[in-house]
Amino acid sequence: MPVAAARALKRNDRVGLIAPGTRPESPAVLSYASKVIEEMGLVPVFGKNILKYQGHLAGSDEERLADLNGFIQDQSIAAIFCVTGGFGALPLLPHIDFATIKSSRKLIVGSDENTVLLLSVLKQCSLRSVLGPNLDRVRSKTSFESLRSAVTSKNTSRIECFSQNLGEISIAKSYSSYSGSASGQLVGGNLSALLSLMGTPYQTDLTDSILYLDDYNERFDILDRWFSNLWVAGALAQVAGVAFGDFSTCGSRGNTNILSLEDLFGERLKELRRPNLFGLNIGHNQSSHSLPIGVNATLNIATATLELHDAAVD
Repeated sequence: MPVAAARALKRNDRVGLIAPGTRPESPAVLSYASKVIEEMGLVPVFGKNILKYQGHLAGSDEERLADLNGFIQDQSIAAIFCVTGGFGALPLLPHIDFATIKSSRKLIVGSDENTVLLLSVLKQCSLRSVLGPNLDRVRSKTSFESLRSAVTSKNTSRIECFSQNLGEISIAKSYSSYSGSASGQLVGGNLSALLSLMGTPYQTDLTDSILYLDDYNERFDILDRWFSNLWVAGALAQVAGVAFGDFSTCGSRGNTNILSLEDLFGERLKELRRPNLFGLNIGHNQSSHSLPIGVNATLNIATATLELHDAAVD
């Protein structure tokens, strides 16, 4: 099924800022998020419930949903940005006004647990979105410029792996357990969030896709469990290739398994003979790039790059 581009943002567009899961740790986070949006030439509008409390959440499910659907249905709001991540977006999915998102082609931007929002929009609306840092994690000029370009520009791009500068040369810090190249629709995001959609009406279709994965602050054995779930379910056998971003602060943390993610994930993909690339400059690193979800892409192991043939917006 063809996937439509979302509407590109232009100067002075009003954008809604929400916390679908974790409450911002303080009002200072909102001040910071507001300034990030303003530096993009946009006008921030905060959800009414964004500083509410219910446990770690920004209010009840009903309050967080009210902020989200309110911005979806408000014709003066051009896009919706997530301020924070953390579990909480998943319970909202059955009640989201997907019909209005589809008709308005409203752009959704976020990452972490908010991956479920992006993937459900792709599934329900056949609409692209932007896997970009939640606004509390925009921490460098590189990540800021990449996010701004992803939501405003029709330009395509190529994402490279993290590299180490050694004088006049730069060496990519990449790894692949099975070489070659693969092309397909780019889907994915946070591994834990992707797995939470399995068995639901919002489960991502991985057929002939380029699957992108990252995660944050998780144990290797838990990540291996999620990835093995994809393998046992036969989902990994459906993909054309797999691209991996940053797995910041993930580690064994007392677990007796000392194998790396390259070892754990790479062996599964080698067995399936699927091209894969570890080390792409996407995820939680300060210099990470934003990624359009639902576009056509090519994973090239020889050049250690992910080539994006479309933009998220038009």
